[in-house]
Amino acid sequence: MNLLILECMPKCENVREGEILADFLTLPDDFDDVTVSVKEFTFKRDLLKYLKRKSKLKDYDCVHLSGHGLVEDQETAFFELTRGKVQPYEFPEDCFSDMHTAMSACELGKVAFVDPFIEQTSPSSVLGPQREVPFRDACLFWVNYYSLVLHHGVTPQTAYNKTSDFLKGRIIGAFKFWETETEEE
Repeated sequence: MNLLILECMPKCENVREGEILADFLTLPDDFDDVTVSVKEFTFKRDLLKYLKRKSKLKDYDCVHLSGHGLVEDQETAFFELTRGKVQPYEFPEDCFSDMHTAMSACELGKVAFVDPFIEQTSPSSVLGPQREVPFRDACLFWVNYYSLVLHHGVTPQTAYNKTSDFLKGRIIGAFKFWETETEEE
């Protein structure tokens, strides 16, 4: 599997989760044939323009959105970049079709964001936190999850289950997984 990380964290925060994740997941290993790419975005318009071009996504099985999120209700649910907020219905239609999508943005694992996001973008699965997650805890979760998916050939659902079981009580954050189609391991 190949992973595309869409890094949308403000540079001024000095916390670049996507870059840290990519650095860890691409440590030399003689047995891996894995691609992890990072694309940075500051502006909403640039992210949406990039996602509209299906050719940019065709080589990836997994997409990881790294940024901020806020969910108060159906009308106030968005993925936040430095310059702009994206509501679920603003993502290009079917842009994540047949892809496993993970959102490392606080609260975006709530139904008010995920349900319209799935309807709009058509991913195979979605994984995200349902509340605020400390940076270090998020990194621990994602490194464990993607190590299983990318380096051990585990399905995203199984990787989520194993990661959640392993880190239960050790990290803060309620991650939730939605599978939108049947997968076999």
